[in-house]
Amino acid sequence: YHPSPRDYARWSVEGLAELFAGHEVVESGVLIGPVSGMTSVLASGLAVVFSFGISVLRKILHYMFMLLVTPFKFLDFFYARLPGAEEVAGNMYVVIKK
Repeated sequence: YHPSPRDYARWSVEGLAELFAGHEVVESGVLIGPVSGMTSVLASGLAVVFSFGISVLRKILHYMFMLLVTPFKFLDFFYARLPGAEEVAGNMYVVIKK
């Protein structure tokens, strides 16, 4: 997912660990799960389709669709712990020890 209008960096758990090579990885995991990412993409995509190119309408619809799909984010309590969730997660973390 590439947020608009700015997207400066995306990291994987492995990439974050490599960034701190030489340090001990204490813990790593998913902070914002895959369902949250999917709901954000879904709301943005629906807003683009139904706004018919009208920028103000797209922004309004995005918030409306986010309200509709937000309850699904609670599924991340289960799905964020599944193997492979970090590949489609909205955000990951790595705790390192110097």
